[in-house]
Amino acid sequence: MAAYMKTDQPFYGVQKAGRTLIYREMIERFPPRDRDEYREAVLGLWVLPHREQQYLALAYAKAFPEYVTVSSMPLCRHLIVDVAWWDLVDDIAVKLVGGVLFNQRERMTPKV
Repeated sequence: MAAYMKTDQPFYGVQKAGRTLIYREMIERFPPRDRDEYREAVLGLWVLPHREQQYLALAYAKAFPEYVTVSSMPLCRHLIVDVAWWDLVDDIAVKLVGGVLFNQRERMTPKV
């Protein structure tokens, strides 16, 4: 996987199906109690060395849309700047930042 991604970052080799099982268990067992816990969980997974852990961080971030708001944009910026690798940045841009910007646009667009 590292060769395909052209990176030196380590991989465990867990395919998406396996990560999905882990992700579902993680979401069920460890939902955040508040915005601070949400941020800590995302960052706690993000800083771990393997790529799959960053994928889980993003899955966790997306699983709780109530915390994906304008106030979460500094967290998104940190994730983008920290790694800046296409597969991660694309997911952040589309699934996290894009949704917030779209919702803000809808609120700010005058009704005709």
